Amino acid sequence: MRLAKYVAERSSLSRRQAEEAIKCHRVSVNGVLVTHMTCFVSSQDRVDLDGVSLESPEVPCLWKCYKPRGCLVTRTDPFNRPTIYTELSKPLPLAQRFIYVGRLDFDSEGLLLMTNTSILAHILENPKYGWKRYYRVEIQGVKAWSLCKALKEPISYNGIQYKGCQIQDYSVALGATWLTVILTEGKKREIRNRLKALNLVVLQLIRIQFATIKLEPLHPKEWKEVPKNHWESFLKKNISD
Repeated sequence: MRLAKYVAERSSLSRRQAEEAIKCHRVSVNGVLVTHMTCFVSSQDRVDLDGVSLESPEVPCLWKCYKPRGCLVTRTDPFNRPTIYTELSKPLPLAQRFIYVGRLDFDSEGLLLMTNTSILAHILENPKYGWKRYYRVEIQGVKAWSLCKALKEPISYNGIQYKGCQIQDYSVALGATWLTVILTEGKKREIRNRLKALNLVVLQLIRIQFATIKLEPLHPKEWKEVPKNHWESFLKKNISD
């Protein structure tokens, strides 16, 4: 197995980050720093990242977190802004080994999945499986349903093409409009960009569900493990289909 792939599967690094770590001489094999990208390793080799041994992958697990508004989905921030790792009410077990599945921007909140294996993260992020992501969206002002349902159509914004999406639960309350938006691609800031293209302003954006995993009953900053039989069942169903 290529060293970069080995490192990515046994750490929180992506494949690209693992390659960069090798280039920066942060990875050693059997006590020798690796200086080239063509290195191959097996399960018999000892691989260290920053002096810490990368053991065999743990049993895959998945956690759901309630990311609060006003924090970043990143491990570190050069401006010392709050991150998901600093804002959770209690640390995830072995949090440094966890990989977040997708992201939510600084001003959004709600369901964030985290896993300890890059393979599971890759499957859940892969658009070819069409995982449904559900969002509750509050839009400034009372907007007609005819305008909101324009979100169902493909749209282009800043040169990026977005597929049509599903819209549910249209309602109006306290001078604002609420929608449930269902995405299957999850491109960066997709909902906000879609609404900007229609001259609509987002007041709140909350991810409430990913596939069959729901945010409830979590409150901001809380987390809970997703039972293995739950996520395994929807993986088998969707991937086999």
